[in-house]
Amino acid sequence: WDPKELEGRSVLETIHPDESETVLKQVQAAVAQHLPTIRQEFRFRCADGEYKWIESEIRLMYEPSGTFDSAIFGIRDISRRRQAEEALIRERAFLRAVIDASPNLICVRKSDGTFALANIAMAEAYGSTPESMIGRRDSECPHPPEGIEPLLESERDVISRRATVVIPE
Repeated sequence: WDPKELEGRSVLETIHPDESETVLKQVQAAVAQHLPTIRQEFRFRCADGEYKWIESEIRLMYEPSGTFDSAIFGIRDISRRRQAEEALIRERAFLRAVIDASPNLICVRKSDGTFALANIAMAEAYGSTPESMIGRRDSECPHPPEGIEPLLESERDVISRRATVVIPE
């Protein structure tokens, strides 16, 4: 945009229609609280009609009486960052689907023995769900499988020695 093209126009005209109401409500809430600045992320319509994700820092200006007067917007393009975040979400969802599709018991444990990740097969063996196993030890899960102690001993060995151990089926 040429700056002169934006003078006197409402900034809402350049915000994606799906986000303009939310942006306006957040600004109104900030004004009601007499906040000096607010940060927001939203899609901004460029002069060519395309939308880009931007981060906006808005400086709210008040009259000496405390009445809201105007706002100054500073923006930066965060489209690449948003694309990278979205790609990461898709990749994590794909990896989760691959892990959960395996009939093998798969888990990741932290050094304190708590689960950091468990697949569906592992959770079912414990009578649990993958989400509810996170942060728990075996003894804190509803039904640890019988004969789990030798496996746990191997896991402790792996963690303490930081070495690969192959457990035959």
